Amino acid sequence: MKATYDASEPRNPEYQNKIFPDEKGVPCTDTMYRYEVSPKDPDDMECTIIQVKNGLLHGSPAICYHDGLEEEWENGVFIKTLELPYNYR
Repeated sequence: MKATYDASEPRNPEYQNKIFPDEKGVPCTDTMYRYEVSPKDPDDMECTIIQVKNGLLHGSPAICYHDGLEEEWENGVFIKTLELPYNYR
């Protein structure tokens, strides 16, 4: 039996209404790439792609996580999960 995933909440609820600034501190309107060291392999990097408009998460998808999870956000508010992580599909 496959494990379940709660798709009704965002992975990072702290992103609700969070302003993402550019390097000058101005609210960003762009695609951002967040790289983190993989907890499974310290020699590997994981990339999350974030779409931002007027400093707020916005788009369908607005966030694409390295594990396949995709979320739709509108003006900094989570709308829905578009795709589950690969291991839940």
